[in-house]
Amino acid sequence: MRIEPSLINYVFDKDGFYAKAADKIIEGLPYGRRDRRNHWVCVQLGAAAEVVDPGTYEKVVGDAVQKGLEKLGVDDFIAKAISTGGPPGIRAAFDATSFAELSRAFRALIPLVCPDLARCPQDSEVLRMYATPLTAEDLKRVAQALGAPAQPSPFGY
Repeated sequence: MRIEPSLINYVFDKDGFYAKAADKIIEGLPYGRRDRRNHWVCVQLGAAAEVVDPGTYEKVVGDAVQKGLEKLGVDDFIAKAISTGGPPGIRAAFDATSFAELSRAFRALIPLVCPDLARCPQDSEVLRMYATPLTAEDLKRVAQALGAPAQPSPFGY
């Protein structure tokens, strides 16, 4: 696994969208500073990433399809077979939208607000996100959708 240097440079650019968003999150905390012992913000960002992650809805959609088919009189075996084929399609549909990228954006913010990443309860999810095929362009699209100006970076990404 290789993490793109341009991705790290983009997320950690002190004048960039993600660093500024992290600063606003930290400023909104009581007393305008991080509690060096508390990972509350990390957990909240992880929960937000989970909510918008397409994988969160696969089982729910599959169960609903199966129950609906069974109510229509489709044999249990066939209803189950069809409903288990549905979730990957649902995931593909969500992945084609900005939902998957928004989930990554929430996780990208965690190292910027975390008081101690080595002890963070979200560390494995953050590392997994950075190890996926992700580019600075993916996160830049999310930032622009959230209002960041579309301007060239001095770093070339």
